[in-house]
Amino acid sequence: ENGVVLVNPSLNSETLDLTTIFPRRSGYTHLKAEEPAGMENINDKYLPQVEQALSINNGKDVKNPSKLEVFERNAVFLTANRVTATDRPATLTTAPRPPATATTAPPPPATATTKPPAVTKCKDKNGQYKAHNNRKKKCNWLKGSNNR
Repeated sequence: ENGVVLVNPSLNSETLDLTTIFPRRSGYTHLKAEEPAGMENINDKYLPQVEQALSINNGKDVKNPSKLEVFERNAVFLTANRVTATDRPATLTTAPRPPATATTAPPPPATATTKPPAVTKCKDKNGQYKAHNNRKKKCNWLKGSNNR
């Protein structure tokens, strides 16, 4: 009710338009993160991530909510004006239902001539046979020379 969290799990930075995503919200402010205790003991390979988190979560107002960048594999925590679950949306964004027609054909009935896919058996790393229907890809647990 008092803010939003924007998560970007992708490997690319994304620029989001908060005015479109949350049309009834305004007054966005980043949460303020404090430097963690024992930061001098953090492994050097993790320091860039910690420093990036501190720079994003800086307590400052979002100056341009129509262009907020969320870095790759990161999240932004924002406070915003209060919106309750009972508030009605300013605009209806759902698509209208398609008209009912009699031209939609039902799926064909199952017949006795339909064959199930062929089953392949592979050995796992313990020498046990496992059955599956995937002939093109190797099983996830098959890494070595025990395939088929």
